[in-house]
Amino acid sequence: MNATNLHKNYGIFFFILMGFLSFINAQAQTGFKNRADLSTPIDTILPMETQYWLNTNCGNFVQNADTLHVEGGGYRIGGNMYSQSFFNFRNDGEAYFKWRAEGQGQWEAATACINAVPSNVLTGSNLHADTWYYSHIKINSIDSTFIAKVCTGNYDDQGGTVVMDRNGSLSDRWDVLKSTNVYLKFWDNYGGAGNYMDLAEAKLRNVIPVDNDNLILPNEEVYDFEDGQIPANIQFIGAGWQVDSTMGANSNASLHVTAPVHEERAAYMDLNDVVKVSFDVKYYAENHKHFYFCTDSITGTYFAALSPGCWRHYEWRFNDDQLHRIYWKIQGSQYDQSTGELWIDNIRISHRTHTSDIESGEQENFSIYPNPVKNILHLKTDKYLYYRIMDIDGKILYKSFVNKNAQIDLSSLPKGIYFVAIRDDKNEQVRKIIKQ
Repeated sequence: MNATNLHKNYGIFFFILMGFLSFINAQAQTGFKNRADLSTPIDTILPMETQYWLNTNCGNFVQNADTLHVEGGGYRIGGNMYSQSFFNFRNDGEAYFKWRAEGQGQWEAATACINAVPSNVLTGSNLHADTWYYSHIKINSIDSTFIAKVCTGNYDDQGGTVVMDRNGSLSDRWDVLKSTNVYLKFWDNYGGAGNYMDLAEAKLRNVIPVDNDNLILPNEEVYDFEDGQIPANIQFIGAGWQVDSTMGANSNASLHVTAPVHEERAAYMDLNDVVKVSFDVKYYAENHKHFYFCTDSITGTYFAALSPGCWRHYEWRFNDDQLHRIYWKIQGSQYDQSTGELWIDNIRISHRTHTSDIESGEQENFSIYPNPVKNILHLKTDKYLYYRIMDIDGKILYKSFVNKNAQIDLSSLPKGIYFVAIRDDKNEQVRKIIKQ
């Protein structure tokens, strides 16, 4: 073989090889984007940049050199930072955090957590200024337990000096750990904005990223309350919930409630096949009347008493096809001495998008659109069909026969989730629709 042919053959081989690698890479990327839960655990380092984190209180939140810096929101109101990325920790996941609490005044407690694990924190005389702390949290999947150690000097598995050692059961939080973020916070802060917390490092081991961005649109419910209506699928605990037409997050309206002294108020929604919940919130009360966002009765996020002009955005992600209940809750306690006010706006409920809801071997003989729908739902078919439209409780709202095309006026229905059951001479198929 001469040099020219050898060079030519190598060129052909290189072209084929690069094409094959491109194909493999494309398949890998496609697999990543189309699965809510990767199958292979990874080790990762979370960037020290504010765009990758959320602050649910009103203290200043900035990036300083190689650290994230969050300040207290006010007297006895601390600060926090939540990762925007979510992970499955149920494969012996671990988290490492390097952090410190600093400032001019006194703070009562600080912690670094995987969804409130560990619940115990450094408090009082155990928490010192001018000291870097190294938190290491490890999840044990065999018996659903955790071990958490906080050290000075370095991490416990790298020769650090242990100043806090905790372990315990995760039986009440095991389901949540299949999709959760991580966070750091300090609270009961007496120094106002003069106190702050720095995060210098956040490393995760044996975690499975929850990547469901591709599952979010277009199957999404949006509640901005601009029409003055409260959707029927938002339920309430306690009286006083209403649309405030004078206050919104970059808009004119929001859902509002005032919680009296010592009393709780809550709003909740039951959701199926949901992958993401996001919302904007503003909350004002004295320091003993807190606000929480909860999933299935487990606190996902704690909000301190925010200032009247402070809106905060937050989101939570799910990693299964189960029914979930989400709560927005103002706590009532024997210690609070004033009312609490809460505004919620721009609630977005993103549902899992399935390529098909029909069983293998069946073929669709109809189409329904648009979904979500505001007024007119179009049903197109090439067969003689019978349809029913039902609410989430199975109550039949509309039913009729259709031969070719039907335009169904849903304008009188409240916003929410409904189901369209389509039956021909062989079987019945059901589709979920969202009324905006």
